[in-house]
Amino acid sequence: MMFINIVHADFYTVTTTEKLPVSSTVAKLRDIFHDESMTQNNNIDFSMAKRDEYPYMYFIINHSGRGILTIQKPIDRDELCRTRKCRCDQCDLQLEIILNPHFNIELLTIRVLDINDHIPQFSYENFNLSIVENAKIGSVLKLEPAVDRDYGQNSIIAYHLIPSSGLPFVVQYDINRGDLSLIVHEQLDREKDSSYTFLLVASDGGNQTGFVRIFVTIQDVNDHSPIFDKSHYYSNISENSPIGTVLVQVHANDFDEGRNAQLTYQLLSSSHDETTSCFDLNENTGQIRLTCQLDYEYRQQYSLEIEAKDDGEGSKTGYCTVHVNVVNVNDNRPLFQLYPSQLESIPYSSSHEKTNVYTQIDQEHIILYLSESFQPNTVLFSFIITDNDFGDSGQVTWKLVNNNSNQQLPFDISRAADNAGDLRLIQSLDRESIEQYKFGIMASDNGNPRLTTVLDIHVIVTDVNDVSPKFLQQNMTATVNEHVSISDTNGYEVYHVQAYDSDKGLNGKIEYQIITTDNDIKHSFTIDQQTGIIRAIKSFDREIRDKYAMEVEARDKGNLSRASRTNIVFFITDQNDHAPMCYDLSDNQTIDQSKIKWLVKESSAYGTIIGRIQCHDVDIGQNGLLGYNIHYNDSETMTMIPFSINSQNITKTISQSNQMLLIIFTVNGIMDRELKSTYDIFIQVFDNGNPRHLTFIPIIVAIVDVDDKCAKLDSLSKTLVMINRDLIPIFNRQLYEKYIRVNENITFDLININPIKNSYYVKLYSNGSLVIHSSSIDDGYLSLNIQIKNFDGITSCIVLETIVFYIGSNDTDWTSSKLTQDILLRTNETHGKRNSNSRSANYNTLSTTEQTFFKQFKNSTPTKSQYIIIIVISLSIFIFVLVFATIFCMIDRIFKKKKCKSNSSQNGHILKTHITANGINKQQQEKNGKRICSPNKTYDIDKIKSPSKKRLTNDVRSNSSPPSPANYIRLNATRTTPRLNHSSRSNSIMSNVDLTAIYTRGYSYTPIEIDDFYPPDFNDNKGIELRMTTV
Repeated sequence: MMFINIVHADFYTVTTTEKLPVSSTVAKLRDIFHDESMTQNNNIDFSMAKRDEYPYMYFIINHSGRGILTIQKPIDRDELCRTRKCRCDQCDLQLEIILNPHFNIELLTIRVLDINDHIPQFSYENFNLSIVENAKIGSVLKLEPAVDRDYGQNSIIAYHLIPSSGLPFVVQYDINRGDLSLIVHEQLDREKDSSYTFLLVASDGGNQTGFVRIFVTIQDVNDHSPIFDKSHYYSNISENSPIGTVLVQVHANDFDEGRNAQLTYQLLSSSHDETTSCFDLNENTGQIRLTCQLDYEYRQQYSLEIEAKDDGEGSKTGYCTVHVNVVNVNDNRPLFQLYPSQLESIPYSSSHEKTNVYTQIDQEHIILYLSESFQPNTVLFSFIITDNDFGDSGQVTWKLVNNNSNQQLPFDISRAADNAGDLRLIQSLDRESIEQYKFGIMASDNGNPRLTTVLDIHVIVTDVNDVSPKFLQQNMTATVNEHVSISDTNGYEVYHVQAYDSDKGLNGKIEYQIITTDNDIKHSFTIDQQTGIIRAIKSFDREIRDKYAMEVEARDKGNLSRASRTNIVFFITDQNDHAPMCYDLSDNQTIDQSKIKWLVKESSAYGTIIGRIQCHDVDIGQNGLLGYNIHYNDSETMTMIPFSINSQNITKTISQSNQMLLIIFTVNGIMDRELKSTYDIFIQVFDNGNPRHLTFIPIIVAIVDVDDKCAKLDSLSKTLVMINRDLIPIFNRQLYEKYIRVNENITFDLININPIKNSYYVKLYSNGSLVIHSSSIDDGYLSLNIQIKNFDGITSCIVLETIVFYIGSNDTDWTSSKLTQDILLRTNETHGKRNSNSRSANYNTLSTTEQTFFKQFKNSTPTKSQYIIIIVISLSIFIFVLVFATIFCMIDRIFKKKKCKSNSSQNGHILKTHITANGINKQQQEKNGKRICSPNKTYDIDKIKSPSKKRLTNDVRSNSSPPSPANYIRLNATRTTPRLNHSSRSNSIMSNVDLTAIYTRGYSYTPIEIDDFYPPDFNDNKGIELRMTTV
């Protein structure tokens, strides 16, 4: 809606309403500014001078040519009025309109009209009001009016109350002044209605309303006095009622409220009345309590005036009376009066050091401090019992009461009068048995009810130093580890000695000390005087000392102190700190790192002790238990050594360790020094500690040679020795071989000479040097019986040898058949005697060894499996020997037959004899590459078969003269030579005769080949059998 009002030619006004929507048309400027020039000129444009400022921001010219003024932003007239941008009664907005192209400026006024777009609003949802109940009619309660932002008739025009009746108030509104108030139009009474609640409604011209809730509180006025429930109260109370007993509770009411109804109670009394001293009135609750002990005999009734007063302004009061009647009862108990006899009275204290005194805590409790040395049959104190009651209530009986029925009292009371007596001690006191007594003397009257008073007596027995300290244990033992490192200068705790003293105070306070004269103990242990803790202050070595015995004294600190002692022994616990120590019992020497060497004869019997090792460990227990292991060389095992190694444990004496290990080496097999001379054995002895300690024992068992092969003679003992006295007038010869063992001691003795006539010309020295003056002996045989004693330092071997010599000259027929036969017969006889004598000389030694061996073999009982193994092995050996002998005999027989055939086919003689100038037979033959030269020829020594070729050469070179042809004799056997049979122990002569040319001083012997003895027609079955036995 647009209204145009042209005031004058230069001022234009357009009317519009607020809150038009955007783009609403406000005015058509071409219609407003119409004149002839504008009508004729259609090119005029309209614009506003300012666009973004107030009030131009609310408008916009949409079509500059047509001049349509529209709303750009809604206009809130109420807001513009509130912010004073326009007048509230008439809101005008001034716009300057520019007309182009002449640039004329015209002023346009936009008048904004109000619309009813707001309702009345109160600033509070609730109004709380108060007014005293005695307010006069017409009294005014100011209210804050509602607000309506509209203007004129759209604003608030009236107020009213809901409900409109039943309220003592009316609303009054001055529209011109804007005042709003409640007017009291009826008398208020808080006791009737203490508050009012109603609504206040505001209405504008458009019938729009707003309301607020109003609470009106009627304030009290102190217009009522307190009123008691009763005007008189009555109470009966016993005279023995305890203080604090509630007699009665009074109560008053006041119809006012708040402070006007808050009441306080007060006991009213005159200055000369003692009521207030025995009764107390609680001013808030009205309770009356007893504050003194009532006595019926003194006063029987009390009257109490009570006042109730409110706390309001101009306080009001109310009154009542309380009547108290005292009820008579038996309220006096018996009372004790004490008179000490032998005791001193002292003030009560929680602690003191006096004895034989007493202290009284109150009328019914006393404490007596009596020494345990207090003499019996002594009066402790006297007493008198009184009762203030009369008649039967004043008659008193009394007795002794024991609070502990399990405890017999050493006290008793004696009656001196009906109400008097004495307390006396009837038995001795012992504080260590009973330290205190609690009992009492009970006195009772004969009233109804009967009243009783008990005098509690607490007797404390004070101590006398009459008991010595006692140890908890006697003859104690403890252990201490050896080699404990001491890190603290105070040592370390090893034992805690504890003693107790039943005395008290200093009489029961104990100090400890070690009693000993052993300086080692003094420097090894200390004891804490206060606690009894024993400490070790050094490291112990059980092997040096294994126990420490001492006395510990406990002494109290009392007057005439008492003491007692106990024994304690500390045993040093062993640690495995020592390796086993071993001794060789053969020389009783300690075994060090060097090897032990034992000697044993190779002929020792089974069970012979080779050596003994005794080991012990100075440690004890498991640390001292010993064991051992045996080790051998890589090439030796247990089954290869002829020894038995056994051990046994030996219990030791108390001063030693707990055990010794004895290792015994005994012979358990056949020993042969020639096969093995030493055995290396390694024994490792260990203890059972953790960790283990080891001792290593290397042992060498050396086999000592026994003359089980008696001394050998040289080649003289193997054949007949022939001496040509013309060539060798003196025969000198050493009878033993050069390689006889060094440790052997051989002596030679000449036993017999045959013929005896030649004994003057034969000399045998003990060193084996034989000298024969052959130039003084006639032709013939010379037989020497020689005893050879071989002693190797352990055993001896005696051999009887026979050496046969043939003494001849250059005239002797050395090749005669009779001499040859004698050579064979003498040689066999000689060797038979030597063998027999040798066995008889060694029979005792061998028989002893064999008996020991077979005895041990007999005693050892083989098992069934061992029997089977022995039988199988024996059969295997037997079969092998039988097969080997059979094969050998067959081969030998075939070979002999071939030789016999070849010999029978040859022509000529085997032996060719030549006569030399000196008449000695000489032979020379060459056969099978062998050549023996005459004395005048050179000797081919290198081709002689002899293992002692060097010695042979030396012997030949030692002769100053060339050997005679007689030195070489060839023995020729004929078919007529008888067959010689010898013992089966003898070997074939051909197997024993060394197949070499043996040269002696002046003589040489050529070995006889087997074939040389066989004639061409020799029958092997009937041939000659030559045998020779050597030692």
